[in-house]
Amino acid sequence: MWLQEFRGAPEAWLLCLELLSRPDAQEHEAYFCANTLRNSCSKAPQLVAADAPAQLLPKMALCLLDTLSRSMW
Repeated sequence: MWLQEFRGAPEAWLLCLELLSRPDAQEHEAYFCANTLRNSCSKAPQLVAADAPAQLLPKMALCLLDTLSRSMW
């Protein structure tokens, strides 16, 4: 399945982070992106760039705050 191939791509975590930042992201899209981020960081850290934490943490915090303010979850 192409989604599984996408998850294994080195750039998947970065694209998913950008998709999560979109205010019009649907719940199923947000779930897929969040799950891809989790898998990339915990199960396949070699796919994540060395400078990823510097990019990832602030953007994830903003996504979480935005999601809470929209009562998405």
